[in-house]
Amino acid sequence: MRYPDVFALGDAGSTPNSTTGAAVRKRAPVLVENLLAEFDYSGRPTPSIPPHRDAARPCAVRLATVVPMTAHSETPAPFRIRPATLEDVPAVARVAALTFPDACPPTTPQEAKDEHIARNLNQQVIAGWITDGRHAVHVAVRPEGHDDAGTVLGYVMADLAPEEEPDVTAAVGADVRVGCLSKLYLLPEARGTGAAAALLAAGMAAMREHGLAHAWLGTSVANHRANAFYEKVGFRTVGRRRFMVGGNPEEDNVRLAAL
Repeated sequence: MRYPDVFALGDAGSTPNSTTGAAVRKRAPVLVENLLAEFDYSGRPTPSIPPHRDAARPCAVRLATVVPMTAHSETPAPFRIRPATLEDVPAVARVAALTFPDACPPTTPQEAKDEHIARNLNQQVIAGWITDGRHAVHVAVRPEGHDDAGTVLGYVMADLAPEEEPDVTAAVGADVRVGCLSKLYLLPEARGTGAAAALLAAGMAAMREHGLAHAWLGTSVANHRANAFYEKVGFRTVGRRRFMVGGNPEEDNVRLAAL
């Protein structure tokens, strides 16, 4: 077919393009997120396309060759993932207070969000997560080489012994051990850097190391960004649940993924 107003299409145009800094800045976070979706923390392939989860795909192997190149970059990495300590509690509480409202639909009253943060995301609660052995908490921090090195950018909390969720039990059976990816939040400046995928990988690895077979999570039906992210990384919807925010009822998608 011929179209008089189209003179070239993509690579077939053979135009002498050069990659600009602006283009690299946009592409790099996508590459990082895609790589982190294909490998776990030990370097084992974890292909993101469901039919191929038990074997490494050729594209994943090819992508792995890109990783060593990042070690020679003069630009410091945008984040580092590590287990949380009690010293992180104030910073994690700050991130929790700033980011929890992003997960709520516009209809959630401000006073309900404030009450939920004060009751469930305070420093005492967060310190309990870190020390009680029933939870695994990791943080994304700004690494050395940045002016704000050490700043906590986000966190993930995996509940290793969650209360039973009926839709999850119906999907996997009563005898299957499951964990809950209860919290995953990032400050706005860290979004799009690959930190979300890295935190997710840390939480999933913690549950896997604890001998759990599946992970579930709940996210507001109105949180389209989060739902798209979890759908992309393999969490399928298995039901709905009622979630209370400061006495205000909200509706969550219940999502499930194999570990």
